Amino acid sequence: MGSQSPRRKALFEYLGVPFQVKSSEAEEPDWIDESAQDYTLKLARLKFQALQKELSPSDLVVTSDTTVSVDEEILNKPDDRDHAREMILKLSGKSHYVCTSYVIGNANKELFHQSVVSEVLCRTITEEELKNYLGQNEYQDKAGAYGIQGAALTFIQSIKGSYSNIVGFPIDSLIDQFQSVYGAKWRNHFV
Repeated sequence: MGSQSPRRKALFEYLGVPFQVKSSEAEEPDWIDESAQDYTLKLARLKFQALQKELSPSDLVVTSDTTVSVDEEILNKPDDRDHAREMILKLSGKSHYVCTSYVIGNANKELFHQSVVSEVLCRTITEEELKNYLGQNEYQDKAGAYGIQGAALTFIQSIKGSYSNIVGFPIDSLIDQFQSVYGAKWRNHFV
């Protein structure tokens, strides 16, 4: 797995197969002039290409990127507390989208890629709730300034789509892909 995210690592542990965490040295560009799906797929591919040269022929790597978008604006990780406040206010009382794109590949080539989008509806967040949330510092290092598995769960009214995608990786989509390639006993391929 080409990610340092503790949330992704925890999700991958649920798969019940051995894996290693590798850090991708790909530089994330500052540009965002495209859709969330195109943007996250570009970043997942950059991460894959950065790791590809380190792979042995039998290695399989999964790289990914996740972002949040609201009103067609991409909200990546906040720069600071004020930026996080601004982001959460943009989500308050509205639907937004969490997009994760991932790439599966080996030393020779990219084998598969997928983008998964989940819709999240936030209830209207009061000033007191926002102040309390920001005081917990959970917004740090999270796209859209929140993690659904933390205190921000209290902001969520409903979701449509993959919960694990909103946490940081669409495990259900990955399992479907492994089943289509390796069959129902796909885990045997990785042990």
